[in-house]
Amino acid sequence: MRKKEILLIILGFCAILLCINSKVYANDDIESNIKIHMSRVVKDGVYYISYAQDTNYVLDVTEGSLDNGGTLQIFPKNKDTNQKFYMHYVGNGYYQIENIASTKTIEVKDSSTESGAVIQQNDNNNSSAQRWKIRKNIDGTYNFISECSGMAIDVKEGKIEKETPIQQFTYNNNYAQRFKLESTEIFDDSLNNGIVLIRAKGDKTKQLDITDCSADEGTEVHLWTDSPTLAQRFEIERVGENEIRIRTAASGGYLKESENKIGASVIQSGDSTTKPTDSDTWKVEYDNGIVFINKESGLALTISGEYVDGAKIEVNTKSDDIKQRFIVRPIDLIPTDYYNITSAYGTVLEVENSGTAIGTNIIVGANNDQNGQVFEVKYKDGGYQIKSPLSGYVVEVAGQSDESGANVQLGDDTDSIWQRWKAIIADGGYITFQNLKSGLMLNVQDGNSSPGANVNQDTQNNGDSQKWKISQTELYSDEYVRVNNEYYYYDTSGNPTLIARNLGGWDFTDWDYVMRMRSQAEADGSPTDWYAIIDCDKPCRDLFFHRENGQWVAVAGYYAVQGFITLEGGSRTIPGLHQVDHKYESSIAGPGYITSFFPHWINGVVSPETDDAQVFHGSWDRGSSGYSTHGCSALTLEYSKWVYENIPLNTNVRVMGNATGIPSGADPDMPSDVQVYPIQDPFA
Repeated sequence: MRKKEILLIILGFCAILLCINSKVYANDDIESNIKIHMSRVVKDGVYYISYAQDTNYVLDVTEGSLDNGGTLQIFPKNKDTNQKFYMHYVGNGYYQIENIASTKTIEVKDSSTESGAVIQQNDNNNSSAQRWKIRKNIDGTYNFISECSGMAIDVKEGKIEKETPIQQFTYNNNYAQRFKLESTEIFDDSLNNGIVLIRAKGDKTKQLDITDCSADEGTEVHLWTDSPTLAQRFEIERVGENEIRIRTAASGGYLKESENKIGASVIQSGDSTTKPTDSDTWKVEYDNGIVFINKESGLALTISGEYVDGAKIEVNTKSDDIKQRFIVRPIDLIPTDYYNITSAYGTVLEVENSGTAIGTNIIVGANNDQNGQVFEVKYKDGGYQIKSPLSGYVVEVAGQSDESGANVQLGDDTDSIWQRWKAIIADGGYITFQNLKSGLMLNVQDGNSSPGANVNQDTQNNGDSQKWKISQTELYSDEYVRVNNEYYYYDTSGNPTLIARNLGGWDFTDWDYVMRMRSQAEADGSPTDWYAIIDCDKPCRDLFFHRENGQWVAVAGYYAVQGFITLEGGSRTIPGLHQVDHKYESSIAGPGYITSFFPHWINGVVSPETDDAQVFHGSWDRGSSGYSTHGCSALTLEYSKWVYENIPLNTNVRVMGNATGIPSGADPDMPSDVQVYPIQDPFA
């Protein structure tokens, strides 16, 4: 046989082998493929593991858990470290997969061999439940097959929904078991705005901390128990591939080794203008935890001594010592809490005159230890909400303006972008607040250092007018505050009492008035768990209380119009204590939702004419002007309906104040000398 023919036969045989191998992939023959892939399939490194059906979803440790047993799910990609996994080859065709955030290893729960078993994280125990064969498909996707069960990592029911659990399931290579790998770095530019905690892997209750939260140059870093202060907030700045600088919120400077030698302390140094140097640049590696290697010395960030408050942070020769391993977690720069927000001039952000109305101005004033200078700061959807506890309203830019110089005021919480502020680390331990909509900064107008100066938004200037220090505080005692939709009185010992809850009408924030009416409710009591007051003093108000845990709580307040007097000159709104004894859905004069609080007598007989009774009712016959033509405490139809549906029979009703009106036989048009009050919140 000629050489050419022999060569053709060999080539044909090779082609047959290639076809067989192609059929192995096409037919998804698991046994054949496992035998083929007994070597490295992917390079050791950090990866996102995205769902092949929709790569916007990636594997994610649920709620960023650091604990053994934390489960896996798919979740929209946000680049947090709990979505990053370190894969490393352990031999014989198998890999271990560790989560970067928790430094724990992915495994099949309880080494189960059952379909549907949970995939979770756990301490590395080198068991077969923690080893995975990675199979590459011809479409570039990957399967992850457990050594202990032969089953594959699987998106439950193949759903493309956030928080869908990850399980193991009989290997079938359908799309629920196919994933894509995207190589990444341990840290990248989008890491939660770069703000992190740096925790000791050996004791997760301890973390890096700037001594005394000092802003001073050269302040040493030490270990300290977890606390929600700027001393433990750091910003990761990427300066090269797996090279970072670590900026301190306490000063705006950077972590660096104090000397180029073993045992040198780590300090904060410089400010926002400091250019990168080798001494403040750290190479980042993953090795059973995150390791920081100083670029200048090649020495690793190390905890010296025991895990105790104040333990020194130094640099030392890299080793397998767990005291060189850290867990880095994204965190909010400002934890949710109550704060005083103080300008660089020493004046304090406040609600002008402790106002509680929408549109109340924001100013700065001298420290006065009042709740008008207390704000709840909370991270929400990419920015911070700054809320006054007095009213529950939030700090916003007036008119949703993008203009420099636009005023800053209180607004109803509409979850809008002009009501949220980005908090940014500034030099000297300060923070600046940038409006998410306009991109402009919270600013003391004209750089005015005096108490009473106005606050607006303005172009970034890096000056004192835009620098703020935050300090945690508590609500001051002997004050009233709003928490969500409830109002509390804090006594001189700081103990809260629920005073009001808005169920209907408008909120009473005239606290002295509410407390006086509450005292009246306590004095009168009621056969039911409800109590009503009709206060005929102008402005005429109706206030309703509900008994909760033995205490009267104001739940609704309505602005009302008092009724007319009789032809004989007697008032139909009679002062004193009465009870609700009838209810009517309408009267002969029209629709009404009438609740009679005592019978009206005609010639010694109880009148059956419901429109002529002493009633709460809708001012349907004079609704546009807010008054009624017959004896009553007149409300809008909407408010009357609330009273009709909520206030039960036999409820006590106190009529008080100057109950006067006009003769019922008067001209049908309201006389000019009778003052009419529109239906609105009198405290707005």
